[in-house]
Amino acid sequence: MLNSKIYKFVLLTTICVVLFQSCAKKLTPKTANDSEKVENISKGEEIKDTVRPPVSFMIKEKNFAFNFDESQELSAVLDKATAADKLVFVDINAKWCTPCKLMQRDVYTHEETAAYFNEHFINYMVDADTLEGPDLRLIYDIKTIPTLLWLDNKGRVVHKKEGACYHAELIRNAEIALQTKKN
Repeated sequence: MLNSKIYKFVLLTTICVVLFQSCAKKLTPKTANDSEKVENISKGEEIKDTVRPPVSFMIKEKNFAFNFDESQELSAVLDKATAADKLVFVDINAKWCTPCKLMQRDVYTHEETAAYFNEHFINYMVDADTLEGPDLRLIYDIKTIPTLLWLDNKGRVVHKKEGACYHAELIRNAEIALQTKKN
C-alpha cells in the first residue's frame, strides 16, 4: 500500500516537472548577452505580461519595431502577402510562455532585426490560446510554444522553427525560408 502511494507520488512529480520544463527547455542562449538574460530570468526577474488579444492592442502597448499585421485572421494576412509578393512570418505564442515574453521584450523591439523582417515579410503574431490560435495549432501541427512559421501566400509552410530564438538565429531561419521560396 505504501509502495503504491510512493510510486504514484514519484510518477506525478516527474510528469509535473517534465510539463513545466517543456516550454523553457527550448530557450538556448547563443551569446554572452543571451546567457545574462536567461540568468536574470532564473533569478526571478519579472517579465511583464505582453501577450494579449487582440493583436492591435498588444502592439500599441509594446511598441514593437517589427510591423506586426493587425488583422485578426490569417486569411487577410495571406492576401496582403500576395499583393506584396512576400512570405508571411507567423509567431505562435502564448501569455504563459516565458521564452515568448523574452522574444517580445528583446527581439521584436530590436531595430536591425525588425528592419530585415519588415523588408522581407508580412509579420503576424497569434496567441495560441485565443481567437484563431487553437485552429492554427491544429492546422500547422503546433506542439511547441513558441513556434515560428514562414508561410507562402497560400498558407503553406515554407519553414518552421520550434522554440524561441534570438536575433542571429532568427535571421538565419528567415534566410532559409527566403531561399526555400526561391527554389
